[in-house]
Amino acid sequence: MYTRQVWVLGIRYDTGLFPCLLASLVCVALPLLSLIICYTGHEMIVLLMIALAILGIMEMAKLMTWEKYQ
Repeated sequence: MYTRQVWVLGIRYDTGLFPCLLASLVCVALPLLSLIICYTGHEMIVLLMIALAILGIMEMAKLMTWEKYQ
């Protein structure tokens, strides 16, 4: 079984790759999304999605390089 220890916002998860990415996305995306929907129009939501995609790619790269050094 492919498992790892991952820290998301200070909480440790012993999970596979996909659940840990999902948990980190939920932890970051839901509060931001609710705030942005409350305060702005739809343009900001598009910008947020682009930013989340970039963050996700960076997280994947970090996980892949981290895996090599373990």
